[in-house]
Amino acid sequence: MNLGDVQQRLQAPFPSHLVSWKPAALSRDRSRALLLAHIDARAVQDRLDAICPADWTFRVEVIPGTSVPTVKGHLTVLGVAREDLGQAPDGELSTLKAAASDALKRCAVHFGIGRYLYDLPRVWADWDDTTRQPVTTPELPDWARPEQERTPGGAHLVRILEDLRAGFPEDVDVQRDVWRHLNAALKCLHGQTGDAAPAPVNAVLSAAPSPADVTLTREGAARLHRQLGPLLPGLRDPDVKAWVGEVLGREITSFEQIRTAEIQGLKAAARDRHAAGQPDAQGQVA
Repeated sequence: MNLGDVQQRLQAPFPSHLVSWKPAALSRDRSRALLLAHIDARAVQDRLDAICPADWTFRVEVIPGTSVPTVKGHLTVLGVAREDLGQAPDGELSTLKAAASDALKRCAVHFGIGRYLYDLPRVWADWDDTTRQPVTTPELPDWARPEQERTPGGAHLVRILEDLRAGFPEDVDVQRDVWRHLNAALKCLHGQTGDAAPAPVNAVLSAAPSPADVTLTREGAARLHRQLGPLLPGLRDPDVKAWVGEVLGREITSFEQIRTAEIQGLKAAARDRHAAGQPDAQGQVA
């Protein structure tokens, strides 16, 4: 992979909720502001991590003797290096850390990251000087939005997906299970939307998680609990919980942990247990 292979992805517009607005000028009464669109350094880092996580580096050199904190940034992406200066704004945020963030963003522009923001028209808008934010967030034109946001409700959908990604489980095994389910669902959906030819049935089945991996939904667990009710009490009974764990070969604390492939075997074992004269849900022998 080289820089040319990923240039289009680097230059793609950011989701609108990641675009912020800062004042380039204020009216005398500070109630109106000339707004400039910008992104923060974290958005740049996330973009680079998403495209070439192991193939970018950034370092800074402090420039001494300047009136405000100033650094020179060196950003290398896929073996290509770009440099630019970064300065901290005046006031409380005037730190070397702020200057480094500014340098990263300026270097990233050399690779096309966020460069489109410079093409946005400057707009005057009502300004809340207490919160240091515009009273109403300006609307981005369609060309400055990701493609998936260019339909009604698209921006909301992108925000939900971003939140979902941020809340993704850290456990690798759980990630694999989630990915298998999502991948199977996406392949089935892709075949139904008409965007492309439907995937062959055997391809969808091979992509879908096997029954041995699929646990019961809440409704399925409740249904199984009702079906087993006459045969054995619920898992709150420690003896029953231990018995179910022995049958399934692992500890079970709720019916939702039972896999679909285990249902028939558990039912058969419960019938045998009941027929052998084990206590039922009322503690009586059948």
